[in-house]
Amino acid sequence: MEKYEIQADRRHMVRSVQTAMQGNAIRALVELITNSDDSYCDLEDFGNKPSGLIEILYRKDGYSCHFAVRDEAEGMSREEMKNSFGEKSYGAATSGLKEGKRRRGYFGQGAKDALAGMKDGKIVTIQDNLLTECRVYIERGKLYGELEDAVTATAELRNKHGIKGNGTIAYFTADPEKTGSVPRFDRVQAEVANNYMLRKIMTTPR
Repeated sequence: MEKYEIQADRRHMVRSVQTAMQGNAIRALVELITNSDDSYCDLEDFGNKPSGLIEILYRKDGYSCHFAVRDEAEGMSREEMKNSFGEKSYGAATSGLKEGKRRRGYFGQGAKDALAGMKDGKIVTIQDNLLTECRVYIERGKLYGELEDAVTATAELRNKHGIKGNGTIAYFTADPEKTGSVPRFDRVQAEVANNYMLRKIMTTPR
């Protein structure tokens, strides 16, 4: 495992993460859903016809709630994961728009904010039968990443994360001590369905 501090102006960076999410699970979900859609757009741009499936997982656990967003899109290699979540990735030009793509950038700053701004934020991704996992978190006023070595995506690991082919799942926990209120399932469903940032995704047959 490779552990590192994500470098940037430390005070500004942590404050930016906390301000962006404000402990709001819906905001975190919107960022992760949008990133999954970005990855599907990339596949379409290369002439593929992906499923377009984006799953939101919700599990209540006492006063806390565990969330995940899962897709069947590109997935990422360990090198791509390192570029997106590495030591110098925060605030860097990771957006695909720089390369002329129509996406904001798969796991750009918004997704890092979503995972670090909540509790137990991590991403698991599979590409070409290799699985890579990365945690992003704030500890003692610093932003850290922990990037695991890529391993073979065994049937057991695929079942654990619910990824059949290539794809990505991002996990986080909404905890009342860190995020304030924890949303009920019906509120999550309603807010995601009606969120203005997701309107285009929700109305696209693909």
